[in-house]
Amino acid sequence: MNEYLVVRNLESYQHYKSRRPIWSKLHRDLWNSYPFIMLDAHAKLLYIALISVASEENNKTPNSAEFLSKRLAIELEIVHAALPPLVECGLVSVHGASKTLAEKTEALADSPPLEEKSKRIEKNKPHSLACAKRVLNFLNEQSGRNFDHVPSNTDLIVARLNECAAQGYPNPIKIAGLIIMRKANEQGWDNKFLRPKTLFSKQNWWTYCGELGQEVKNNGTDLPAMR
Repeated sequence: MNEYLVVRNLESYQHYKSRRPIWSKLHRDLWNSYPFIMLDAHAKLLYIALISVASEENNKTPNSAEFLSKRLAIELEIVHAALPPLVECGLVSVHGASKTLAEKTEALADSPPLEEKSKRIEKNKPHSLACAKRVLNFLNEQSGRNFDHVPSNTDLIVARLNECAAQGYPNPIKIAGLIIMRKANEQGWDNKFLRPKTLFSKQNWWTYCGELGQEVKNNGTDLPAMR
C-alpha cells in the first residue's frame, strides 16, 4: 500500500461533512496550540496547506515530498525539512507505511509510554494545589501584590500546570516562574495585568510559553524564590 498522510482531527476544520468541502475552517485556537506554536514558519505553512489538500483527498494525502511541492507550490527543500516536525509532534501521521514507520507514527497517538505518562500525571494531581500556591506566592513577590489562595486563582494555575505535564514538560512550575519573571520585567507591560486571570488563562498561557522559546524546554531546578 502506498503511504499517505492523515491530518489529526481534520473533521474539526471541515464545513461540509458529506462531500468534498469548498473551503476549510481555520480556528483561531490553532495559534494557541503549543505543538503548532513550536513549529517553524515553514512547518506552519505546510500544515495549514495540508488541511486544505487533505479535505480534497479524503484525508489520505500522498506521502510524497515531490507531490506536495508541486501541489502546493512550495519548494521541495522546504517540504523535506518541514514535514518531519509535523509527524513528530503528532499533528500529522503516516499510514500505509512500512512496519517500522507505522510503529513510529502510531506511538505519537496511543503508545504505552503515553498511557503511562497519563497515569503518572493523574497520580500527581493531588499535589497540584500545593504547586499552585507556590506559583501564586512567587507571583505576589514579583508583582508586589497579595493574591489570595482561592479557587478563582489556584484553579487556573492547576489547570495550566497539568496541561504542561500532559505535554511532557519536566518542570511546569519553572515554566510558570519564567513567564511571571518575563512579564514582570517586560518593557511596556502594564503591571495591572500581572495577575492570575491574565497570566494563566488558557489562550494567554500558551502564547507566553511560545515566547519563551528554548527556555520552556529547560530541565533545570526550580527558581530559588519558589522553593
